Amino acid sequence: MKTACSLLLLMVIGSLSLSAQQTIVGPAPGRIINGQSPEDGAVNLREETIWSEDFANGIPATWINTGDPELAVWEYRGPNTNPSSDAGTRGSCLPDDVTFGEPIQSLTADNGFIIFDSNYWDDNVGPCGSFGEGPAPGPHFGTLETPSIDLSAYPSVGLRFNQYCKNYQTESRIDYSVDGGEWMPLWINDVPLNSGESSEDRFDRINVTEQLGGQSDVRLRFVFDGNYYFWMLDDIELFELLQNNIYVESATYGDFNMDDQGHETGYEYMEYSLYPAEMAPDVQFGTNVYNYGAEDQTNCAMEVFLRNELTMDTVFTDVTVATDLDTDEFWNFRADAHQLGPDMAPYTAHFNLTQNEEEDSPDDNHVIRDFEVTDVVYARDRLSTEGIYIPDQAYAGQTYEVGNFFVITSDDQAVESVSIGVGVGSDPNATVYARIYSVSIENSISATEIASTDEFGIIADSYNNVGDNNIMTIPFPEPVELHQDSAYLVMAGTTAGPSEVFFPISGDSPALTSMVRFFPNSWFYLVRTPLVRMNFGPVSNIEEATAQDIELNVYPNPASAQLNVSYELEGSSNVQLIVYDELGQIVEEKALGNLPAGTQRHQVSTDAWADGWYVITIQTDKTRVNEMVIVRH
Repeated sequence: MKTACSLLLLMVIGSLSLSAQQTIVGPAPGRIINGQSPEDGAVNLREETIWSEDFANGIPATWINTGDPELAVWEYRGPNTNPSSDAGTRGSCLPDDVTFGEPIQSLTADNGFIIFDSNYWDDNVGPCGSFGEGPAPGPHFGTLETPSIDLSAYPSVGLRFNQYCKNYQTESRIDYSVDGGEWMPLWINDVPLNSGESSEDRFDRINVTEQLGGQSDVRLRFVFDGNYYFWMLDDIELFELLQNNIYVESATYGDFNMDDQGHETGYEYMEYSLYPAEMAPDVQFGTNVYNYGAEDQTNCAMEVFLRNELTMDTVFTDVTVATDLDTDEFWNFRADAHQLGPDMAPYTAHFNLTQNEEEDSPDDNHVIRDFEVTDVVYARDRLSTEGIYIPDQAYAGQTYEVGNFFVITSDDQAVESVSIGVGVGSDPNATVYARIYSVSIENSISATEIASTDEFGIIADSYNNVGDNNIMTIPFPEPVELHQDSAYLVMAGTTAGPSEVFFPISGDSPALTSMVRFFPNSWFYLVRTPLVRMNFGPVSNIEEATAQDIELNVYPNPASAQLNVSYELEGSSNVQLIVYDELGQIVEEKALGNLPAGTQRHQVSTDAWADGWYVITIQTDKTRVNEMVIVRH
């Protein structure tokens, strides 16, 4: 029987030659360097921040930090502390030769965060589980209290923060006090006791209107109550809660679910960015939706349509059954599935969330997801680098691999090569290779190597910084036969070790679907997708799958009466401007003629358009680019 919980706790991977060695899998050790800014991570930029703390200057002097035992208190990790913000727990229960655990991965972690390190206070040397041998043995009752916060002008209030928590026998919670009264629980952490940990960058968001809304004297208290492991916090904010705000947290065109007993390999319906024509997807439309507003929302539904971007034909539409959503309620909308044919084309899946009430934040109610049916390429990454994975230095000098699980959905296929990218900073004298493992799942996962390429020198044009999509293609000596309805793990590796070669990543990856292996047999899962792709036929050695010759800017957004459209042409080209509404219907189309290289600007009147979402498209001789905009008169 397969369950996501049992896999997280029991997942064991061994190769044919190393089957006697088994390692429990956890999150990949190391960090991700990316180009994301704090603004990119904001859930809703329309929500006004009332009060916030990102610990850029340490724990504020106005906060009250107490511990029982007295020594065991909350600590600040910052760029100039010892240990610094590069370190998490400094207690026992760490791998051999590892001094510190991983820190929280919040957007502002580099400027500092806070941690209650019960692991250190109770057992700072080890071995793991040597209770009572640290500087302040548990159980611990550590509290960190804010000064008074005035919320009298805000009848509707939300609380959000980033956390990284692991429990042994502990309750971690947030208490509140109003007008100097007794402390009451506001929120209790749901990380299970002694059974795993939260994400290194888990984002939590709570409607606290009932407890805190309109109050003039509010205090918060962060409490670690128990024994062992840790709790890290960063980017704590109180914000004004919008009245009507349903939010699309995620939109999918797959239905990956390891708990589904009908999924034979466990990896069916993962999302891919590129599908070979012979494995065109059975598209499964779904959205996770939250009611983030202070009011209940009625008759909520999801409209979906799928468009062929080559022909601009809408090939599928559906509207889900409507439901009412209470404040703070989560809902998963599922539309009908649609089996695509083998026609090679880019596709966009549009998801539009509706309700009876007038939405206060309509810009987060519409999502577009894109993928492409190609001739031979099978890819899960989002086709441009979003970050570089930097492994922990504890594995320096070891051979290591990163890669993704793939499922073969058509008759037996033969993979001819694997395309990979390398990150900037990699040693140009290092070599890389590709490898395929066959996979089977019972109560654990086993992987057996079935094919490996030779080692190849890194091609200069395959280096990636954030935003790049540069790959090199590594051929197998002979095509490798893969079988229908089977899962495979495809890896890019290097014998030079993680200090010499870095691999780029792009797009989120559900736990246990992208992996890193440090030899001989230590396996971990990645939560971001490496640039590792399969090729079932010839491809060029360097590929720019998403190269565009223009960058499109549309403003203001939202717009009321007029839109400004600007872009830069690298060379002269025939240009067409097309406007689509949220159902994919053309509302305006203009042939702009043959325009010269350089900056182009156009103005478009929106007076005749109804309020709602639109897609502005610029079509040149070489490419098509889109930008979403909302119109509100």
